[in-house]
Amino acid sequence: MSSVRTPLIRDRLADLVTQAVTRAQSAGALPAVPLPQVTIDRPTKVEQGDFATAFAMRAQKVMGKQGPKPMEVAAIVSAQIAQDPPPFLAGFGPAQPGFLNFTLADDWLRGQVDVVLSDGADF
Repeated sequence: MSSVRTPLIRDRLADLVTQAVTRAQSAGALPAVPLPQVTIDRPTKVEQGDFATAFAMRAQKVMGKQGPKPMEVAAIVSAQIAQDPPPFLAGFGPAQPGFLNFTLADDWLRGQVDVVLSDGADF
C-alpha cells in the first residue's frame, strides 16, 4: 500500500501552467499582475486533446486591453512549457480563441495502470 498519493493529472497540468506563467512573468513576457487560478477541463471535441485550460482568456480580462491577447498568452505559456516538457505529455499548444490544449502520452497512460493497481483502494 502506498502512503504517498500521486497527484491527479489535472493538478499536475494546473501546476505546470502556473509555473510556466510565473517564469513568463519573471522574464517580462507577461505582466507581473495577480492572475486567475488555473483550471483544467476536458475539451468537448476529441481532436482538441485530452485536457485544456481557458486560463489565457481569463488572464486577459485581468491584464486589460493593454495586455497580450489570449492567443498570445497561450503561446507564451506554451513556449515556457516547451523549454522542459514533462514526459506525461505527447503534445500541447495554443488553440483559438485562447485555449491551451494538452494531449497525454500513450506510454505514460499505460504506466498509470500499474500505479492504480499498486495503490488499489488508496488510489
